[in-house]
Amino acid sequence: METSFRVGGYLVKSYLLILKDLTHCFEKSPNTLTCFHSYDTLERMIKLSDEILKWAGDEHSKIGQMYSTYLPYRFHLNLAVRIADKYIELIPEEDREIVRGAVASHDLLEDTHNTYNDLKNALWNMPLMDEETHQILTGDKITQICEIVYAVTNEKGRNRKQRANDRYYKGIRETKYASFVKLCDRIANVLFGIMFNGESEMYEKENPMFLVKLQSEELKDYEQMIYDLDRLFATKAFSFQPLTFPKKD
Repeated sequence: METSFRVGGYLVKSYLLILKDLTHCFEKSPNTLTCFHSYDTLERMIKLSDEILKWAGDEHSKIGQMYSTYLPYRFHLNLAVRIADKYIELIPEEDREIVRGAVASHDLLEDTHNTYNDLKNALWNMPLMDEETHQILTGDKITQICEIVYAVTNEKGRNRKQRANDRYYKGIRETKYASFVKLCDRIANVLFGIMFNGESEMYEKENPMFLVKLQSEELKDYEQMIYDLDRLFATKAFSFQPLTFPKKD
């Protein structure tokens, strides 16, 4: 696991510690989302779907994929799972490990060389335990994880609009919990954008149509997530400055 990274020649502290700082500020800011419901340590969060999270992060690393240029891609996966944990009580207890697993691997089919069957086979070969029920992750649950990840995987296209077309959103609406996973991904990206560089314009511009295209009976269960996402766009003002990196002398 990566312990540090370089920005403009500077060795920056562990990205895991930065993620911890990020989520800590997220909790404390009175103008943003409410506190995560179970915050002890970053390590505790990772254990929610530790095996899947580690494997997915490794797969993104194999192709050299980074997040926001300098961060290992697992940073985004960790933050998305952290967001999922905040809202996990919106998901029935018996399905929470399905959702956590899907969030941890949500970009796998889209960004790496893995196929649907690669993901399914990898899950079959992991000693996964459902944290809520302490039962082996069943074949049905593994299939559900794969179906969610498949649903949130962009279509082929020359630009962002073509990749997230009507067929794409139809697949999300028709796949149980895919909307939840997509919202976790979106909140994680918006939160990072605002806090690190003060930017969220692209997502803010997309948001009205994004929510229209997600509309379904299931989406009604996630009203708090939508409300919190809107608040992020509305405030853009935190009780601290966006994180910046030092300039060379």
